[in-house]
Order: sequence, then structure tokens, then C-alpha cells
Amino acid sequence: MATERDAERDRQDPGESGPPAAGPPEEGGEPACLLAMLCPSCDAVLGARAPAPCPRCGAAPEA
Repeated sequence: MATERDAERDRQDPGESGPPAAGPPEEGGEPACLLAMLCPSCDAVLGARAPAPCPRCGAAPEA
């Protein structure tokens, strides 16, 4: 049960109940183009590994 004291506190300090403040958009996520990280034969994601054969199909990396 809310008391007058609680109601007065809420009027003075609404806290996070209002809309979020506008700010710059958050950055993050993957880079836009991941094509350089795909196997040319089977499209497996190779990641940022050193040039090595594809672990899925064994295809040699492109030069």
C-alpha cells in the first residue's frame, strides 16, 4: 500500500519510468562483408584463421 511519502518521492524522482533519452545509436555487430571469411567451395565460415584448407571440404584457400 502506497503512502503519501511514497507518492511524494515518486513525484520528485520518477527514475527510469520515463522514455529513454535519445542518444547516438549503439555500434557493434559483425562487419558488413564476411565474404573473405567463406570457403570458396562449400561456403563454410572459416573465420580469421591463417590460410589453411577448409575443415569441412578440404578446399585450398584462394590466393
